[in-house]
Amino acid sequence: MKPRGRHQEAPLHVRRAKGAPSSLRGGISRCVSSSLHDSRIPRSWPRSGPFQTIQDLDFWLRGDLRLEEHAERNDDQNWKEIEDMVALWLAPVFTHGDVNPFNILVCGNRATGIIDWEFAGWYPHYWEYTSAWSWAQM
Repeated sequence: MKPRGRHQEAPLHVRRAKGAPSSLRGGISRCVSSSLHDSRIPRSWPRSGPFQTIQDLDFWLRGDLRLEEHAERNDDQNWKEIEDMVALWLAPVFTHGDVNPFNILVCGNRATGIIDWEFAGWYPHYWEYTSAWSWAQM
């Protein structure tokens, strides 16, 4: 039997969503174009968004801090890293939104599935990484 590629293993509705053009995605939101909830972000209780762009989400995550209003921090290395990060925004991607050890099905030493898709939606490309990373820190 010929092994199937990753895109062929995903459920049909997930493959369709991943291929949807940006104009249909509506910025940063859950699949049903509703507000977001992330337990890692205290300000998101009960919910936040949806956001029209990744820049809008980033601005909200920074507590409405505007980089251009703090020119005195130009020599600060952390500040430079924030400026570099905000300049690199890519289009939102479809992602699970809550990958953690409790949502990964394993048989033997092989991951066989991912469950609990209630937070799935259109997020910045880094969102799943930060979610998984925060679980690794616990």
